Amino acid sequence: MPTYEDLDVSGLIDLTDQIDYTSLDWVAFLIDTLNLIPAVLPEWTDISPTDFGVVLLELFSSIADRVSYRTDVIANEAHMQTAVERRSVENLAKLINYTPNPRTSATVDITFGIDPEPFDRVIPVGTKVSTRATAEEEAVIYEVYEEIDVLANETSVTGSVVQGTSLTDFTPIGSSTALPSQFFILADSPISYFPSGENSLEVYVTAGAITTRWTEVETLLDSIPSDEHYEVEVAADETVTVLFGDGNNGKIPSAGTDNITIKARIGGGTIGNAGVGTINTLVSTLSMVISVTNAARATGGLQRESILSIKSMAPRMLRTLWRAVTAEDYKTLTESIAGVAKAMPVVSSGGFFNHVNLHIVPTGGGLPSTALKDAVQEFIDERQLLTVVTTVEDPVYVDATVDVEVTLKSNALQSEMEIQINEVVAAFFHWSVRDFGQAARKWDFIAAIDNLVGVDYGELNIFSKTGSGVGDITVDDDEFLKLEDVNYTLTLHGGIS
Repeated sequence: MPTYEDLDVSGLIDLTDQIDYTSLDWVAFLIDTLNLIPAVLPEWTDISPTDFGVVLLELFSSIADRVSYRTDVIANEAHMQTAVERRSVENLAKLINYTPNPRTSATVDITFGIDPEPFDRVIPVGTKVSTRATAEEEAVIYEVYEEIDVLANETSVTGSVVQGTSLTDFTPIGSSTALPSQFFILADSPISYFPSGENSLEVYVTAGAITTRWTEVETLLDSIPSDEHYEVEVAADETVTVLFGDGNNGKIPSAGTDNITIKARIGGGTIGNAGVGTINTLVSTLSMVISVTNAARATGGLQRESILSIKSMAPRMLRTLWRAVTAEDYKTLTESIAGVAKAMPVVSSGGFFNHVNLHIVPTGGGLPSTALKDAVQEFIDERQLLTVVTTVEDPVYVDATVDVEVTLKSNALQSEMEIQINEVVAAFFHWSVRDFGQAARKWDFIAAIDNLVGVDYGELNIFSKTGSGVGDITVDDDEFLKLEDVNYTLTLHGGIS
């Protein structure tokens, strides 16, 4: 049998000029292959575009171009900084135990006006209230998620509701075939999540006459054959898929007809952040309730976390090691909770030695609901030191007073400039660009107005939190600056009226 040493390689062509490894596209591949023709096939002299051999090289270069592109894409998707596909970014975040925030439902405390009776009653789970529908917008529905006790002779009671509409209990999503790795796509989406991150989706499997609730896990890779586990996968379009095990990693559901059923609430997103007094309609039939209203705005409604946010938050969370020790840890961990926009931990000057007052601003601004504060409390309690006591508090809002006179250029239309200036002022004081303890600098404010095309100059009469004087507006660490319409005055001079 011939060995390697016996091989005659003297007749092989010396390919001194190899294809350049930096060649990545169609043109580069084609040029490299054409340049090899004299060394490989010197008798091939016709390299015009009409030559069949050149056509084959063009086809090869096209395929190589596509392979090169896909190789680069796959390499990019393996790194957090360069990945663009949502699934890639989420999987990379999971490697460092960061769970991206799902679409979250707003919560709010509702005051129910009650027709009094001399005995105790309850407002049941699932009782629905809503905003009023308009010509432009549909009504937004909210549900009671914990029974609200109504004591004898009470005329009003307050309880929390969550935005969304529950499906009929045990809605079928498919029939198990008892085959490995089954999956079922839900007809309804998006699935609503509480601010705590708790999924409203519950999956049940019926085997014979017994129906059992199975348990959601982040991955089936850690499940053993007897574990009644499932995964939930949410696509980029928020379509929800329920995946079951293969008998090695997770149990296979028993065969049956429509024996895979769910309970779930459909909803979530910023649409639920309704304003004060706008949730005023009782949808359910409940004779004891004569009125409903919300004294505070609904908060915590959140769109699914964006790819940019995941890329920003995941590394920050890794630095905390998922433990609340420093003030930075408290802030980072709390702002990772769905529904929390801003957080500020303040060490109490009295009371407990290790007492932290954790002030939070919900997504959408305003005051946080009871449900959101409870979710933050539970989240932080699990991650802080045993000797520390944390109390979740509302933000301390401080009102600014602004009186500004603006002189316009001669060709500027007053009506249009008034709109633009009001937008600049609203953006300057918007909750999303401010933070706890952040001062408002008078020159930054004036510069924002002066930068508008059509403005000659602006002059402040009042810029303070006391209602008089002009100066930088400073606030304490636990305070959050805002500007109400009643505290804002704009006077225009010049321009075209």
